[in-house]
Amino acid sequence: MPFVQFQSNIVSSFTIANVWASDVTVDLDQFKANLFISTIFTNSRNLCLGIGYDIEKILFRVYFAMKFWNCKKTLIDDLTDYDSNFTGFNA
Repeated sequence: MPFVQFQSNIVSSFTIANVWASDVTVDLDQFKANLFISTIFTNSRNLCLGIGYDIEKILFRVYFAMKFWNCKKTLIDDLTDYDSNFTGFNA
């Protein structure tokens, strides 16, 4: 029987320097999928077509991790100057 086998693992990381970091992991466990096609010819010259499928149980997980860096940091000290907040000496 021919079949197709799938599996996936995706990791995504997002970071705002000196403020926030997050990681998302998507994990799709391995599973098989089959597709059945049949053709039947009868004695009365009729043609019967059939199609079907079979898919194993699919297990899909998502993991999310997040952390704040230096939670006591002042994000906005001067409403007119945002440069030193993230890249300055105390960032």
